[in-house]
Amino acid sequence: MYTMVPWFWSHRQSVTIPIVKGFLEKLPKGKIGVAGFCWGGRYALLAGQKSSADELLVDAVFTGHPSMVSIPADINELRVPASIAVASTDSVYSPKMAKDTEKLWKDKDVKTEIVIYEGAMHGFCVRGNMNDPQEKEHMQQAVEQVIKLCIC
Repeated sequence: MYTMVPWFWSHRQSVTIPIVKGFLEKLPKGKIGVAGFCWGGRYALLAGQKSSADELLVDAVFTGHPSMVSIPADINELRVPASIAVASTDSVYSPKMAKDTEKLWKDKDVKTEIVIYEGAMHGFCVRGNMNDPQEKEHMQQAVEQVIKLCIC
């Protein structure tokens, strides 16, 4: 708790969005995909919204086991293809939140995908135990999910 409160303060939205936006604006024009995990997942989703910039700065977004996502505010203005990898046991971005997101995205004119990984825990996309066959498989499937999004 002693380290988390200062971390969250120094990484609050008013600090983070200008950094992310500034970085994306400096990238050469072309196809840009962004991936975010946990805390960064929210900012990946925000980057895919028209309201995050005067013009869209990315062409596709992926997030794995996102956290601190506000529904509908952080997902409702989606303008680019998006894919979310969700852990079935996650309380931070729960399967219920995933279903709520799917409902909000169902009439969007962009490709969206939400995959719920049964038995996976929060952090599985980047912190999976490679010696556990199921965790390793979930990580590999999440990588394939990103690749499939980028190919479209």
